[in-house]
Amino acid sequence: MRRAAFGKPRAGLLGFLAKTIIIVGIAALIAPYAMRYWNYQTSVVLALEKEDQLGERTSPYERIDYSKLSIAAPCVYTAEEIEAAQRSPGIWDDFTGLDEGDDPAESAAPASATAETSENKDESYLLEIPEISLKICVNRCKSFDSIYRCMRSGAAIFPNAPEPDEIGNICMSAHRTGSRDFFRNLDQLAKGDTVYLHYQKNLSYQYQVVSVSIIESDDWSVTGQTLYPALTLLSCQEYQGVSNGRRIMVRAKLVGVSR
Repeated sequence: MRRAAFGKPRAGLLGFLAKTIIIVGIAALIAPYAMRYWNYQTSVVLALEKEDQLGERTSPYERIDYSKLSIAAPCVYTAEEIEAAQRSPGIWDDFTGLDEGDDPAESAAPASATAETSENKDESYLLEIPEISLKICVNRCKSFDSIYRCMRSGAAIFPNAPEPDEIGNICMSAHRTGSRDFFRNLDQLAKGDTVYLHYQKNLSYQYQVVSVSIIESDDWSVTGQTLYPALTLLSCQEYQGVSNGRRIMVRAKLVGVSR
């Protein structure tokens, strides 16, 4: 009788532990999908808000005359700065970042010494790439410390990047892995595809992809100065089982502006 009485509580405890393990296992399986849904819904809301702010674009795109553009001051980035902002997101980052990225304007900063202050100037953009059905908010970052936060809700422009209508290289990055993989389809782009960077109401920039390359993970030469107004999209590329073993680089040049 004592053995039977002892066995019932033990069996109940084992049953409880088994149910707990099953519940935790199911939660672990569902969590990545739930986080992706949450993050994408957040990015969609931000993109729609920006789109409403910009309004309907009716003006046609006019070709750019490079000879009339000013040359931006070269941006010099160190490998340490860039690599610190390019780390791959993990499940813990997803959970701890639920309350971040919804107000990326805090990371906004003037693009150059001649630009207006961030108090008087909208430093967010709407990036649109029809070929891969992408439409997300993009924000300028005043330091590499704020890039990771901006990438929680879209893409981030490197600090001190030139204006779109200046001769220089605007570099931006977003994740390709995790639940914020907004750049996951960059590899589907090809030479000739169109990229739009919508800025203010009745001001939009049109780019044309000139190259798509896989580069070494430590090759940051692609962030250097260019001879034309360029847009460089950067993200991680899986290589030999490592999510950021290499990087993908999409380079586009400015071909038109709608005012």
